[in-house]
Amino acid sequence: MCLKDILAIIEIRELNAIILFLLGSIVLFVITKKMFDKKTIPYLKLIPIYIFLIVLQVAFASYFIFTKTTLRGKESPINISAYVFTILEYLIFATLLSKFIKLDFVKKYLIFSCIPFTVLSIIIWHSNNRYRTAMSIITTIESLSLIPFCLYYFVELLNNPRFLKLTDEPSFWITTGILFLFICITPFYAVFDLFKNIPEMQLIDFFGYDLLVLFLAKASFTKIKKTNG
Repeated sequence: MCLKDILAIIEIRELNAIILFLLGSIVLFVITKKMFDKKTIPYLKLIPIYIFLIVLQVAFASYFIFTKTTLRGKESPINISAYVFTILEYLIFATLLSKFIKLDFVKKYLIFSCIPFTVLSIIIWHSNNRYRTAMSIITTIESLSLIPFCLYYFVELLNNPRFLKLTDEPSFWITTGILFLFICITPFYAVFDLFKNIPEMQLIDFFGYDLLVLFLAKASFTKIKKTNG
């Protein structure tokens, strides 16, 4: 069977899952050794952990997709893992943003917000019988909760530039990646039910994570050049 024939029988969702898995695996392999070097900025060590979670989630979901699991709805292992991944994702993003933003009140709020977000996610998951409704609400809350702080980071950075070039700062690439991810996926999850029967729309979700992985890879190899001021 040639490559063209193989691609013809693979659904769009499965093909994009393979692409994201390969991209994440390659980036994870390349950056892991560097990230655990003693000279590496502590917050950058969260990057390989997060990318590992992406790869693990895609691999786990792909296994059940290819084995044609009969479980559906909230009981599906794929959906449960996606729910857990979203909570862990918020914890990592909030922690990263708390390292980048200088205002002490915002830093403390971001760390504290992990508790109410986790509790709220649990409540939403158990109070909604439909997986799509629960994930739509949880992901939308995640996006709307973190997008303002991504934007605030840029306002703070531009008003008080600490670096010769913004592109020389890892936090710039990480925050940009997080912002791009939410710009891509928020409209998709906000109207999840409308797109459930349109496989092509799932490209948006995968595209957002592909971009984020590339931005995180860039951040991992960025050398900081501080100003003299």
